[in-house]
Amino acid sequence: MNLPATNGARASRSWRPANLGARRIGVAATTALGTLVLALWFLHLAGHSAPPVLARTAVVLLLASAATVSLWQAGRAWNSKRTDLRLLLGLLVLAAAVRFVGIDHEVEERYYLDEGTYYKHATQINDGEVLRTRFVYPHLLYYVYAFVLWLASLFPAGVRGLTSYVFDVTEPIAIQWLLMRSTVAVLGVASVVPVFRLGQWLQGNLAAVLGSLLYVFSTLINDGSHLLIADAPSAMLATWALWLTTRVVPRERARDYALAGVFTGLAAATKYPAGVVAVALGATWLACRWRSRNWSWGLLWGGLAALASFVAVMPSLLFFPTEAFTGAQGIFFGVRQYAGGGWLGVMPRSNFRYYLAQLEDGFGWPVLVLGVVGLGLLLRPTHLPRARGRLLWLLPYPVAYFVLVTSMNMVVKRNIYPLVPALAAILGLGLASAYLFVLAGSGRSPS
Repeated sequence: MNLPATNGARASRSWRPANLGARRIGVAATTALGTLVLALWFLHLAGHSAPPVLARTAVVLLLASAATVSLWQAGRAWNSKRTDLRLLLGLLVLAAAVRFVGIDHEVEERYYLDEGTYYKHATQINDGEVLRTRFVYPHLLYYVYAFVLWLASLFPAGVRGLTSYVFDVTEPIAIQWLLMRSTVAVLGVASVVPVFRLGQWLQGNLAAVLGSLLYVFSTLINDGSHLLIADAPSAMLATWALWLTTRVVPRERARDYALAGVFTGLAAATKYPAGVVAVALGATWLACRWRSRNWSWGLLWGGLAALASFVAVMPSLLFFPTEAFTGAQGIFFGVRQYAGGGWLGVMPRSNFRYYLAQLEDGFGWPVLVLGVVGLGLLLRPTHLPRARGRLLWLLPYPVAYFVLVTSMNMVVKRNIYPLVPALAAILGLGLASAYLFVLAGSGRSPS
């Protein structure tokens, strides 16, 4: 029997005709233009800058193409009548408002010294010193910021006018600071997507929304999202890696292992400890072996993808391996400091209590208590059994990361950042669990 089309079906069809082909053309055009712009930047780094008019034209076309595709996707999501897409769209807008408000704080004074490290390396890269010989911090953000500053240098008057109008910032270095902080803010907004999808995977839209709201309004992560240091961006990349890892659970595919591996490598190339998210991929692979009792090369593809992405954005590893692995300013600088003597003033009596206090400050103790109670309710056999099973797949990374930071010889507040988005998703599940339990006890069903 043929039923009349619903509004949602009609809306979906209205977007369908030439839409799929147009979308593919738009994505292909954006990808091609992005590749061209990157190539022009590489030419600049090599000392063979393209004519400014060519670079400006390519960038304008790229921005126009990317904006068109993004608006088309947003419109399609809204008109599809899918509740989850509408919720996600609203959360992204909310996150943008929260992350961008206040990013101009002290951009002219620049009191936070670690920000200066990233600025120094980014400007040196654009001046032709492409390779880095110090590995205390990973290099991905150095190159990202160098690229952003190069883009801005193509439109000096336009950028100055925009920052003056929106933020009342006109000092040249302050403008560059603002642009780099804006990059972190954009990455912070993008983090909402994996947090939402993790919550949706765990329970559904309720956990997805609650977890996303906890992440957006966490004072802990919001502090880091207003600075141009690596901690908040690494949290974003680690959370993308974690969500992509969950895609392996229902059906193991080499593509999903590889994608999770790519983001794992990028997370490590932003902040070394964030690479601990690789534990999630390894644990998932082992659990899949136990479940299916067969062999899979998926972990190999994920590992190779992680290694390839890590080295691709840190090419200096290939040219200065001695400095990287055995030098005083090498990759293991942090290991020696955190595992050895540490620094005076960052060695509390209990690392566990210190980081727990940071999480309480970031989420609030009522959320932590209610979330933990809700998670405890999952132990009841009849209460959200699917969510309980999926939570077990998700736990290895947050547990491993928390054990890592609490076992160090000293503490730094921002070291907990890579854990915050995943923990927000898990607490969102706990809050949803508590609410649904109370609702079931009252004899009502969720609408």
